[in-house]
Amino acid sequence: MINALTKCSIKQAEVIEGLGLPKIISTALANDNAMVVLYGLDCLEKLLEKGKIIQDEEAQDQNPFLYNLQSEGTLTKLEALQYHKNENVYKKVSEIIDKFLEYNQE
Repeated sequence: MINALTKCSIKQAEVIEGLGLPKIISTALANDNAMVVLYGLDCLEKLLEKGKIIQDEEAQDQNPFLYNLQSEGTLTKLEALQYHKNENVYKKVSEIIDKFLEYNQE
């Protein structure tokens, strides 16, 4: 899945997302195996990168993939992973939050 997201076009990413990727990512983030969680985080990051391109090109207020990710509970699971015992998971979560989910305080 990560290879598909890395190499796909924006339109292909929209199709992949529509086929249930947010649920797959959400399931991976809830796994007890840190490697599975990291894989889910990598997929999440790639999906959000594609969504950011759409957001910028279409001047949208937010990443278009956030709604379905939120509907699947992915963002709640991501927040909980900030306290994961595996340092690699913790670092990846922090990177994703900082890059895609932090809001500017003005």
